Amino acid sequence: MDRCPICRNRAPAAECSRCGADLSSLLRLEQQAQRLVESGITLLRLRHYEGALQLLSSALRQQYHPLTEKLAAMAGEAQLKAAIAAMLRQDWAEAKRSTESLLRWGPREAQDQLLAEQLAGFIEQQRRLRS
Repeated sequence: MDRCPICRNRAPAAECSRCGADLSSLLRLEQQAQRLVESGITLLRLRHYEGALQLLSSALRQQYHPLTEKLAAMAGEAQLKAAIAAMLRQDWAEAKRSTESLLRWGPREAQDQLLAEQLAGFIEQQRRLRS
């Protein structure tokens, strides 16, 4: 938090030096969101996309940041690719689990766009295979 949300004072501490607002709860939420993002990045590196998506989505609900949104979209895209790969293998249980996870945790705008693009690609690929 760069400014006090009450008086817009710069670089506030747990208590704003200008207006006296108690900002400790907001600072704790900000720190918690940062820890969620760091854990989500770790899970992305380990290719555990479902867990990364859950953590990054939780971080976004606590504190919006464009980079966190992009990381969540990356995790969602990877999760969607895993679901499509499972469909191609005809592993329906895994495809269902991956898809349900994506629908539950994915950021809505990125999720809708990715679903539309990836499913259109999947359908086109299936059409080519059947031709």
